[in-house]
Formats: sequence, structure tokens, C-alpha cells
Amino acid sequence: MKNLIVIFLTFLYVANVYGQHTDAMLFGDVKDENGKHIPFAHILVKGTTLGTAADESGHFAMSDLPEGEVTIVAEAMGYKPQEKKVIMKKNKSTEVYFVLKQDKFKLNEVVVSADRTEINRQEAPVMVNVLSPKVFSNTQSTTLAEGINFTPGIRVENDCQNCGFTQIRMNGLAGPYTQILINSKNIFSGLAGVYGLEQIPSSIIERVEVVRGGGSALFGSNAIGGTINIITKEPDKNTFEVSSNYGIIGMGYKAYGYDKNLSFNVANVTKTHNLGFIAYGMARNRTPFDANHDGFSEIPLLKTQIFGINTFYKINSRTKVVGTFRSLHDFRRGGNKFDLLPHQADITEQTEHYITGGDITADIFTNREKENKLSIFTSFQNIHRNSYYGANQDPDAYGFTDNLTTNSGLQYYYHFSGNHKIISGVDVTTDVLEDHKLEQTEVTEAILTNQYKQSQGLFLQDELKKGKFNFSTGLRFENYAVKDKIDNSGNINGNIILPRFSVLYKLNNFYRIRVGYARGYRSPQVFDEDLHVEASGAKRIFHLNAPNLKEETSDSYTMSLTYNGIIGFVNTYAVLEGFYTILHNPFSTRLLNLDTAGTMLYERYNATNGAYVRGFNFELNLMPTYNTKFQAGFTLQQSRYNHPEQWGNDSTETSIYILRSPSAYGYYVFNWNIKHHWILSTSGTYTGSMFTPHLGTNPNQDGLTEEERQEIEEAVRNGDIIAGNVLVKTPSFFDFGLKLAYVFDLKDKSRIKFSVSVKNILNSYQKDFDKGKYRDAGYIYGPSLPRSIYFGIKYGIE
Repeated sequence: MKNLIVIFLTFLYVANVYGQHTDAMLFGDVKDENGKHIPFAHILVKGTTLGTAADESGHFAMSDLPEGEVTIVAEAMGYKPQEKKVIMKKNKSTEVYFVLKQDKFKLNEVVVSADRTEINRQEAPVMVNVLSPKVFSNTQSTTLAEGINFTPGIRVENDCQNCGFTQIRMNGLAGPYTQILINSKNIFSGLAGVYGLEQIPSSIIERVEVVRGGGSALFGSNAIGGTINIITKEPDKNTFEVSSNYGIIGMGYKAYGYDKNLSFNVANVTKTHNLGFIAYGMARNRTPFDANHDGFSEIPLLKTQIFGINTFYKINSRTKVVGTFRSLHDFRRGGNKFDLLPHQADITEQTEHYITGGDITADIFTNREKENKLSIFTSFQNIHRNSYYGANQDPDAYGFTDNLTTNSGLQYYYHFSGNHKIISGVDVTTDVLEDHKLEQTEVTEAILTNQYKQSQGLFLQDELKKGKFNFSTGLRFENYAVKDKIDNSGNINGNIILPRFSVLYKLNNFYRIRVGYARGYRSPQVFDEDLHVEASGAKRIFHLNAPNLKEETSDSYTMSLTYNGIIGFVNTYAVLEGFYTILHNPFSTRLLNLDTAGTMLYERYNATNGAYVRGFNFELNLMPTYNTKFQAGFTLQQSRYNHPEQWGNDSTETSIYILRSPSAYGYYVFNWNIKHHWILSTSGTYTGSMFTPHLGTNPNQDGLTEEERQEIEEAVRNGDIIAGNVLVKTPSFFDFGLKLAYVFDLKDKSRIKFSVSVKNILNSYQKDFDKGKYRDAGYIYGPSLPRSIYFGIKYGIE
């Protein structure tokens, strides 16, 4: 890390010599096709860090531009960008005027997740979906976990009644198969992924880029199911916004839960646009909710506070530095008897996270005409978590976990000609984790996991445009090492080569075909947070890797057809995509030992028979008028092992299905701007039937007292729990929501917005939760919220 900082400072020093100061001035304006000025459009000089924003009247001015021929780009949300070449002369003024055409479905916006560099979304050989802040707003989604559902091929599920652990399933694969990036940095560790989706407020998100399948293997491991890149807001103009939401959870139930949320963001940019920042914050307070009135929560208590800042500084016309920092405190608790200490309740899962993270990136353009660019970056995320996972008033269930993840590297973008580009680079990711259990009765501390992971990658990406074809060929070489400092036999290292190939063929102005292949992989690790539910019933859980454990690999194939045109009077964008992913040596976990003291020993091993997922994603976007928009996505898929795999503690409990993976799921969002002030939005998610395990509690198992045995027998007789393990085929669900908002335009470019929304109006919610302290907390499926109503107010200044 020290060496990287030295390199970074040297980089900035060298970059500073490229500065140039001229009095070359540029003036102009930006209009739409109807001759109306577009306020706050972005004006950029290609191959440099120079840029500005038009004012409220659509006019702009720039100074100190490079001499000679430069390319000026005008961009605005909802419009196609336009480029114009102009000749700049020292001490002279030049005028340029832009007329932008509408981009109804944002197909011409720039994305970075396809090839680790900026590329026009419509021209990218890899299919990239973009989730905008408008979708979060229209669906009343205050966090990433709530809003990411409205993306083709993605489903978010709640996996724990006690703590509300959520995970993303993409193309039928579980959460660990999806790589989550923050500003293209790989710092979202396995520990962060447990509750991290609810810890990212939608108010800080500029956009979310989604690449399904292994098409983004250039970012490293875990991109088997796909990659989700969360791009946070970067300041581009002076703004201020504050919003508050108040929700009532469980309308129609005997007892309600409450969800209160307050967020803000403020941005400021200097007149020369060489320095700016945006600061943001959120405070959320949610009470627990008990759906079946047994005294135990189905939705946990939640208290979250977040603060962060993103800033940039343009050292000169060729060098730009961007920095981010965020801090989070998150407390959640599920179970019962919330007014008592955790070990005084019958069951409690309680975590308190202190998370800090950030990154710094420097870009320098080494050749303005070719737009060649060198980038160097370093990022980190540090997590300290205090926890209690315990049952039956266990004083020894307290613990804490420390996890530091870093990701650093550099890459170079070289432009051979107008149709040929290369991106190359190197990055290093480290993940250090210690998991402790505190045993009060013996006044001891046990280290359950002491893990060190490091991966070092070299990557090369070649992009070539030839006629109607766009080719993208990539290769990544990665060396990984996993060290278990408790059990050295678990130390594993390996080398792997990850090729990928994608091609885009433009049939005509309306149709595009994309075909792709990618090899992906997951490196082994010792720690497995997926077992946290079982920790509430155990004194200690130890993890180890099986001898000769190999990395899990995949071969991913995709093919898609897109249409963008007008059918009748309706602007239409449609995608039909087929996917087929083969898993080799998939990871699985088995219980090796459970002693009378409650100590559990789990082993991670390779399932020898492999698995596959295959299916189709369909996406449809319609815009019949300027004020109405409809978008929907639907997935049909199969997720199966080649031969049945064990899912319970008994070797006879096997399934050929990858569990908790429905064969059909989808979403829709409809938005209608009524006249000038009213906004009506409806949305819905569909979850088809799936197989999920329902684990019982056997009254005859070892280690139970007579009193506990009798309690379990009575709970089984009452139908509160089951005694054995069964696979349940769940019903299907349709979560339908509605939102109505009214906007008041005030003076000085400010506005206030009132809204009311109802989530899950039909109350399509699980009806057969287990009851009592011996329940299977992992037996939870379907929508994460029952029928709930939210009231919101937002005030903002542009």
C-alpha cells in the first residue's frame, strides 16, 4: 500500500507538467429539436478533463482551452450526445451551437462496466442494463436492495426472519455468484454482502450498471452470475436536496411496524468547474414487524446512519483526481423481547456495523487527439461488526468480526485509430478477516476464522470496429492465495486464465445482435457468512476447506437480439436474450461434526457433478408519449445440478434443483407525468414458484434438556414448527405498488414534492412462517414487505 501511495503522488507530480494556460475562449448554447434551450447540459472537451455546465438558459462559456482542433461534446439527460470539432486559437473567442435529439431510452449514455472504460451503451458489444434514479423514485425504493429488483434477470430475496439478510440472485444464481462493485472498485466483500444491499441509500446513486452473465470477468472473481456496478453521484452543478419518508408496515395486521427515513445531499462546483464536491447523508429508523403475532419478528428492527462525500479536482486540462469517502453505522436486531439484553431473550440475532470506505482515482490524458488515458486508483472498505447470534438465553453467543478489503491498480487506455482501442492494466485485491466469539461463562475469546485472501490480476482488452461489427476480446490472468491462519491445511493458491469474447452486429438502424462467451471463477475462502442463521443455535461454528479444494469455474454463453424503433406511434425498445452458464466444481458446504457442547464444524468442498443455469431474459420499453413510459422484464430459467446434491443434514435429503431459484420472475414500472405537476407511477414484481428447504427441530436430538424437549414436542403438535426436514414448493407472488406525487415549483429554481405510495397493495406475502423460538428462521420467501403505505416530502434547489 505504501508503494502504491508513492506511485500515486509521483503520478500527480508528473501529470502537473502537462498543464497549459491559454486565453482561448468558447461560447455557445444547447437547444432541443424544437428550438427550446436545454438547461444544465454538460459541455466536455474530448481527451481532456475540461468541462462545464450550461446555465438555466442553456448558455455556456469556457476559457483556457487547448490550441488547435478540439472536439466539443454536449450531453444532457434524455438526449443523444452531439460532437462538434472547432479550431481554438490563443487569445481568441469561438462560438459553437448544439441541437440535441431525444434519447428516449438512454441507449446513448456512457457506461463503464462493459470493458472497464467509457463506451456508448448502444455500441457496447456486451449487453449493459442501467438503473436510473428515476426508477428508485417511481418505485419508492430508499435503498439499493429495494430498487435493484426492477432490472431484467435480477431478483432480491430475504433469507432470514431474524436479521433480514438479503441477497441478489442474477440469472438464477445465488448472491456469491454476483460481483458487486462500488465506482468500479472491487471492495464489496462477502461480509459486506450480507446486509450491504440495505446499507446503500438510493439518494447517493447516479446509476447502477448491470452486466448479466460472465461478460465482466475483467473485473476479477465472483462475476459468474454477473456484475453490478454502483456509480455514486459526482457533482456537476450547485444543488441541494432533502427528503423525508414515513412508512407504516403491515396495513391490515394487528400490529404495525414503522419506517422513518431522512436523507439529504448538497453539491457545490466552482465557476471554472475545476473543483467540486457532493455531500450526502441518511438516517433511517425502522421498528420490528411481527406478521404471525407469535412475539417474534419477521422484519428486524433497523437503525442506520450514513454520511459520505464525493469530490473532484482538475489539476490541469489533462489531469483529474476524484476522491470519495463514506461512513456508516448500522444496528439491526431480530427475534423477541426487544426491551431486554440479547442474551435475556429467547432468540436474538443482533449486529452493529461500523463501516468506513473510500477511494481515490487519478486520470491523466497522455494524448489529447487520441484520447489516450492512464488511470491509477486505490480503494478500501473496513468493517467492524459486533454481533449476537443466540438462542435460549445463551450468554456465550456474543462476538465481533473485523474485515478490511482493499483494491488498487492502474490501467491504460490506448487508441490506435478511430476503430481500434486497447485497455490493459493490473490490480490487486486483499481481504483480511477475523471472526471472534466471546464466551462470557468461561471468560474466554475464541477466534473462529482468521483469513487472508489476495488476488493479483493482469488484464488486456481489445476493441475493434469493422463495418457493421464491433468486436471485444479480453483476457485476464489472476493469481490468488487463501490463507487460514487457524488451520494451515486450508491454505490454497492457484492461477487461472479468464478469456472473454463478445461481438455486436448491426443488422440495420433498428436491430442489433450480440453474442458472447466468458470464463468466470470464484476463489475458495474459509469464512462463510451464509451460515449465520445456524449460529444462533450453536456455541461455536468453525469453517475449513476440504483438502485439494479447487476454485469454482464457469463457462457462460449469451446471445441477444435488440430492437429500437417506432411501432405505430409508440417508441419501442425490446431485448430477447438467451443465457447458458455451466458451473464446474461448484462450492458446497457440509456439516462434519456437531458435539454435545454445540460446536459445529463445517467443510467447504467441490460438488463433483457440476451444475448449470439456462434460460431467457425478455425486456420491453415503451414510450407512447413524452409523458408516459412503460418498462418491464421477465425471466424464464432452469437452475439445476447435473446429479442430486445434498441439502439437509441427512445424506438422503438431496435435490437436483438449485434451491430458492424460481423458474419464472419479472417486474414492470409504469410512469405517467400528468400535465405539469402530477406524477402517477405503478410497479410490480412477480416471483414464481420455487423449491426451498424447511428445516425442522427434532425433539430427540442430542444435547437437549428435558424442558427443551417438551417445548419442541408441544410446538410440533401445535403446528408452529416441523420435526423433520422437507422441501417445499412455494406459491407464486405478485407484489403490486402504486405512487402518486405532486410537485410545486417555487422561486429561485426550487421545488417541493409531496408523495404517497402503497407497496404490496394485494398483500401478496408469505402465510406459513414458523412460530416461536424453535422456528426455522431461514424458511422465508416471497416479497420482503407486507402491505405498507409511505408518505414522502422532498425539497430541492437546482
